[in-house]
Amino acid sequence: MTSSLPATNTKSKPIRFDVKNIKIRDTPHKILLQNENGPCALLALINLLVLSSNEISSLGVVTKQELKKLISKDSIPITAATTTTTTTTTTTENEDGIKKKKVKNGKVSLEELIQILANNALQGNTLEDQDYQNDVDQLLHLLPQLHTGLNINPRFDGTFEDSKELSIFRLFGIPLVHGWVIDHDKYPAIYHLSYEDAQNILTEASEIEETNDADDKDKECNE
Repeated sequence: MTSSLPATNTKSKPIRFDVKNIKIRDTPHKILLQNENGPCALLALINLLVLSSNEISSLGVVTKQELKKLISKDSIPITAATTTTTTTTTTTENEDGIKKKKVKNGKVSLEELIQILANNALQGNTLEDQDYQNDVDQLLHLLPQLHTGLNINPRFDGTFEDSKELSIFRLFGIPLVHGWVIDHDKYPAIYHLSYEDAQNILTEASEIEETNDADDKDKECNE
């Protein structure tokens, strides 16, 4: 196997994500929150894996278990300064003078998340499937930039244009859906198009309109 783990930049400031406690149908869960980077396909993938049922790929199930362990409170060291996942405990005093301990949730580093996804992907190709290996190669290529966003192209029929970005979700058995859907009977001419196709058509139409307007002005001047 020629694939290798994605390189990380040790000179830049480490990127960390806050852990948040939530409840879904009275069941407690922990998820990761976005930082200042904004759009974050990485966290979408991580939280989907953490919150999903076992109706995902075998690779997704294994990865889910490791991610849940990583972000759980019990696995977050309190005093180890060398770790990239931390938590703190503070003592507060209420109006009656009673002291209470308040535990602040930890932070999980980008590097830890990337390592879990990459390691599991590399170890998952036990049958040496070439399609699987191609998806792994794409994953390793995209992982270092995955926290800043992901370029996908939805089609108006409810599907997506196949791309290397989609291989990440396919690898972990996570289906994608979107709301950019139109009525085939009302708009048959564009039903088969994608978002980018529509953008290109609008751009071309605008350029044609500008050219026609310029031609009309030239005719008026000549007359």
